[in-house]
Amino acid sequence: MVKGQSFVIELGDWLHRIYPHTKNLFLYRHAETWLHSGLRAYSRVVEETDEEYRATEKRRRELLGSLVPAIAQYDAELPLSHASMLALMWLTAMERYVQYSRMGIEMLAIRYASWLSAPRKTAEAMLEYCGCKPTKMTAIYETLNRDSQADSHLSREALQQHNRVMDELELEEL
Repeated sequence: MVKGQSFVIELGDWLHRIYPHTKNLFLYRHAETWLHSGLRAYSRVVEETDEEYRATEKRRRELLGSLVPAIAQYDAELPLSHASMLALMWLTAMERYVQYSRMGIEMLAIRYASWLSAPRKTAEAMLEYCGCKPTKMTAIYETLNRDSQADSHLSREALQQHNRVMDELELEEL
């Protein structure tokens, strides 16, 4: 099982051609929780001059534009905030899922909220769909209880300490 970042979905049709018999999962969040999570994990509220802000935006566009066509295609003359880039990433992933579905590429769609509220049940459904559910789930349940991002800036503990609140402009951009 491989879990990539959201932009890996851009490779979906290519991966399907190479591995047509794989089982695909599409884990998704609602736009607002996606934006909140992305801002909390990858954005710090700091005072920047206009020049510094534009330089940061340019770096983000260069990095993310190579991974997300919607960001690369966005008018370079118009400002594109971090929140807007994250919103474009979310929208692109959702559009690709629909596109692949219409192409006949099967994916089991799983709401992230379901994963959080019922991780065991969701894991069992995923493994059942993939045809690889073991008879004993103990090791899987133990893994689900661990923080896969432990000791990183994305750990549950680190993110709880960094309670980033979205401002009205960010919500409006979404």
